[in-house]
Amino acid sequence: MLELWRKILRPLDPKFEHIIVTIKETIDLKTMMIEQLQGSLQAYEEKHKKKQQITKQLFKMQLMEKEESQGNERSQRD
Repeated sequence: MLELWRKILRPLDPKFEHIIVTIKETIDLKTMMIEQLQGSLQAYEEKHKKKQQITKQLFKMQLMEKEESQGNERSQRD
């Protein structure tokens, strides 16, 4: 069973590496079902995507604020 887990976990995207390490250290892979692993990886991926979306939104807001303040500075000079 452990050899099967190695075959499953080895080719995964590097972004999953720290979650894989956590799974290996905290869960008995001999008793873990493939569906449980899949669920854990999907949950991580959803959290990761949500975090990326929030980061993009924050970046856009900061950019808009910067552009706004630059526009205000220009209008004050004119």
